[in-house]
Amino acid sequence: MGQFASIISLTKKEILTLTETLITDIPTATEDLNLITTSLKPRIKVSVPPPFAESDLPDSSLSKTIGKAIDSACLESRYLFNAVFPSVVLPEKNNDYGVVLNYAPVMGDFKSLTNQLSLFLTDKNLQPLLAGQLAKQLQPQVMASGNTPSATFGRVATPNLSIADPLITVEYLFWVAAFGIFRTGTINAAGVPGYAVVYSCSAAIGTLQSIIK
Repeated sequence: MGQFASIISLTKKEILTLTETLITDIPTATEDLNLITTSLKPRIKVSVPPPFAESDLPDSSLSKTIGKAIDSACLESRYLFNAVFPSVVLPEKNNDYGVVLNYAPVMGDFKSLTNQLSLFLTDKNLQPLLAGQLAKQLQPQVMASGNTPSATFGRVATPNLSIADPLITVEYLFWVAAFGIFRTGTINAAGVPGYAVVYSCSAAIGTLQSIIK
């Protein structure tokens, strides 16, 4: 899928620097990143500060543009999580964000995304063994986005289940991802244009109950 420049393993400055270094067509990347910022910005104010405050951003206008796009993805993922899963508490720390460099997905190959999700879930103590199932839900939706900034969500059942007649309680990992693909201006040896992905993923554990019939 690509190389993850993630806040789990890098500093904010390192994410911006690596991404900026990758971009060779600044006007095109800027156009795409501005579209991501506008498209993913939540319609309602989110009561969580964005990751990249103005004071955290370098003087480079390109880095500022990248940071603002990541901010919008992070705020949108939290807004959508609270809207779709209102009964599940999402801790502020339960978020991974950054940029997927050299984005080149292969149909049916979930290894890169699974490894990153496993790192994220391990870091947040959130059932890392579910990473593969989550990747199989998420990656096809990113690939099908048609380079349109998007947000999506889902849930994966954990092994934890309890029955207290007449109720069955099932534990789930609930997740939301916001992302936007942008052109970097690079061309590989096969003549294929280069892309990268701004992303944010939020996840938390919750339960659902049903009645035994």
